[in-house]
Order: sequence, then structure tokens, then C-alpha cells
Amino acid sequence: MTTNAITRTFTETIGGPVRLALALPYGQARVTVTDSAQATITLTATKGSAAATAINEAAYSAEGGTLNLTVPGPTGGTVYGGSGVTVINSGPGVVISAGVITGGVTISGRGAVHISGTVTSGSEAQDRSLTAEIQLPRGSSLTMRTTAADLTTHGALHALDFTSVSGDLNADTAARLHAQTTSGQISAAATDYVTARSVSGDVLLGRAHEVTAKTNSGDITITAFSGTGQFQSVSGRISLYSAVPGSAPEGK
Repeated sequence: MTTNAITRTFTETIGGPVRLALALPYGQARVTVTDSAQATITLTATKGSAAATAINEAAYSAEGGTLNLTVPGPTGGTVYGGSGVTVINSGPGVVISAGVITGGVTISGRGAVHISGTVTSGSEAQDRSLTAEIQLPRGSSLTMRTTAADLTTHGALHALDFTSVSGDLNADTAARLHAQTTSGQISAAATDYVTARSVSGDVLLGRAHEVTAKTNSGDITITAFSGTGQFQSVSGRISLYSAVPGSAPEGK
């Protein structure tokens, strides 16, 4: 860890599984399931950055086996002007008020607004140094709410509930998985019961038993399907591969 980083750590010794509710507006979250009796959350960001301020203002509580951590997102009404365009950044949303646009405006998939090639708002303009390194006891559950943070898990969770606008989910194993994104990708190596919904992000599952998956334009792919499912996509492809060679997966 560099000396230019600020950290804040939360530790609980429960002696069993915990339920963590995490709100992280942007950045990266990495979760590792261990045999330890402790649950540990370490937030890191570059000193002097907006992310460092968010870490200092994070709200944490613990009651029994339920842990809650909320890292605040950007606030206020920062106004950006140029090329006849005014961009007002209010929380995670972006409103564009324009008369004649001469410089060119692009809104990327992660909600960033580019004016004449300059990123002025959205997650790309945020300090991406914000990270959450999390260790949870075996059998724990995680609920994460985010605008643009990516989540990666290692090890087996009991339940995983992930909601994002553009953040991606890359999960290892979860007995139960519920994931909903707008443009983020949903990926899980192994899960028994899945509900996955995305507008334009892809859904990619490895071993899966009972699945409900819906997208508008994102693809749905399951590489080792062994149960029943309901699948729906407006323009995305649906590809199901049986976990048992020679048998056809059951879905509709």
C-alpha cells in the first residue's frame, strides 16, 4: 500500500456467518470468503481525493450478525459549461440543458459526459481509487447497491444481491443470486438459484440450476445448465448448454 493512500478498516468478530449490506457509489469492491471468524472491511482511496472524503464520511453499524456500511456518493450541483452546453451533476444523475451544441457531447455507458473530448461528470470523472477489500466468514451473505462500482467475489457466499447502474458483477459461487443492472455485466461461475435482469448488459452463468434471466439487448449464456429456467431477451442472444452431455436443458 502506498503512503499516498488513506484507509479505514471495520472489523467484527461474530463467530459465524454475517449479513453485509454495502452501498458503494463507484470504485471497486472485492470480497473473499474465508474460514476466519472475523468479518473485515477495508476502504482505501488516494489522499486528498473525493473518494478519501467519502471514506471519512462513511456510515457503519453492526448489530448481531448484520453489518451495514454506506459510503456516500457525490452531492451538490456542480455546473459545467462550454460549447453552449451546461451540465448539472446532481448525485448520480446527469441533466444536460443545451441550446446549440457546437462542441459535441457524448454520454458513455458508465454515465460519463464528455464535452469536446473532456470528461466532465459521471463515474469516469470520479476518483476511481476507491476500493473496498472485504473478508467474510464462510456462509455469509452480501447485498450491494451501487451506481458504477464493480464487484468481484472469491469463495462461496450463501446469498448475493447486487444492484447497479453500470457496475459489473463477477461472482465466484453463491447459493442464491439476485442481480439487476442497467448496462453492467452479470457473471457468476456457480449458483443454484438465480434471478438476473439487465437492460443492455450480458448475463453469463457457469453452473446453474434454477434460473430466471431477462434482458433487453444483452446476451444470456449458461455454460452448465442442469435445471429449469425462464429466459427472455428482446434482441440479445440466448445460449444454453447442458451440464450433462447429450441432454437438453429445460427452459422457455
